[in-house]
Amino acid sequence: MKNIVLFGGSFDPIHNGHINMALEAQKALGGPSYCEIIFIPNRVSVWKEQSIDPIHKINMISLAIKSYRGFSLSTFELDSFEENYTHITVEHFNNIYKDDANLFLLIGQDQVETFHKWKNVDDIVKRVQVIFYRREKNKDPDKTNIDKQISE
Repeated sequence: MKNIVLFGGSFDPIHNGHINMALEAQKALGGPSYCEIIFIPNRVSVWKEQSIDPIHKINMISLAIKSYRGFSLSTFELDSFEENYTHITVEHFNNIYKDDANLFLLIGQDQVETFHKWKNVDDIVKRVQVIFYRREKNKDPDKTNIDKQISE
């Protein structure tokens, strides 16, 4: 069964840190033959102000990921003109893949600290396995969320 990693964010702009995060997740889950990373840029970020036009965001992400096997782009959140929460995106992809793939949600270490505050977090962890990328090797995130719901 294929592994599908949902990687959402503002990507305002996309940078090498995002690409490295995706590559590490893909490597940990079997490489490009077994793992697809879906970049899902959001239209309205809950955490910060947007500045890049969605068309430019799509073009930048497309250019940044085009040479990586197993990387793709979804405009699901950009196509929504309403505030879109992660649980809605997770439900959407869960409905697409149903029993055909293992679904993962990739978040950064900084998001581990506030993950319990996300809208409908219990629904998220029922539908996907949440994994995080450790940015600072010598800094441990709050273990409360890791013990409950998140894998490194």
